[in-house]
Amino acid sequence: MKKVLISILFLATVLLIDHRAAGQNGSNSLNDQLFYAALSGDTAAVQRSLDKGANIETTDEHGNTPLIEAAFYGNTEVAKLLLAKGANIEAKNDMGETPLIVAAVRDQREVVKLLLDKGANISAKDGSGETALERAVGLGQEEVAKLLREHGAR
Repeated sequence: MKKVLISILFLATVLLIDHRAAGQNGSNSLNDQLFYAALSGDTAAVQRSLDKGANIETTDEHGNTPLIEAAFYGNTEVAKLLLAKGANIEAKNDMGETPLIVAAVRDQREVVKLLLDKGANISAKDGSGETALERAVGLGQEEVAKLLREHGAR
């Protein structure tokens, strides 16, 4: 039952993010440009948005930050840039997911490794009390689970 609920929540998040990515929210603010650039992997556009004053910690209607978006879509270079610019590596969305948890759930190994190398809290728990390792194991993400264990996850 828990796996089904997690899968439903995950699918809902994907659909909502994809809805926004398609430009259906009608807004074109600097923060929206930053979100779109982060999820699309456009490092240059992320830099431009930040240079123009976009808020690196802005959140969408679900509490996702640009770093969470980059983690979700496996945009490692964008994640590197955001971290270099001071993005909060422990930011949580409305479901209590950190960038590390999101990357683990999505089997984004490069981003998982980056976040671990940058000091992400491997023991952080989401809103349902699960860690990145628990979520990865529950979804059958064996390589991510192995990577998390190699970095000390229990």
